[in-house]
Amino acid sequence: MESVDNWLSVKTSKDSVTVSRTGNAYPDMEVVQYQPGHGAKWIAKDAMAHTSGYDAPDGLDGLFYKDRDHRTWVNGTCTRDC
Repeated sequence: MESVDNWLSVKTSKDSVTVSRTGNAYPDMEVVQYQPGHGAKWIAKDAMAHTSGYDAPDGLDGLFYKDRDHRTWVNGTCTRDC
């Protein structure tokens, strides 16, 4: 998995899968779960195109731009900053 100035966390339990993403408004992201005998299941899907076309350089966004996104999905449903 690769990203551009993004951090991704995937936590699983018996009943749920939680995906958290923090970063600039790029790139788009798809997290898919595959299980034997089942079709693909979307766990998280995010289009983070920044409307201004600007992605803050690492480190500067917290000082000047404050444009980081912080999103969370639980079992495929966005639950934070959707």
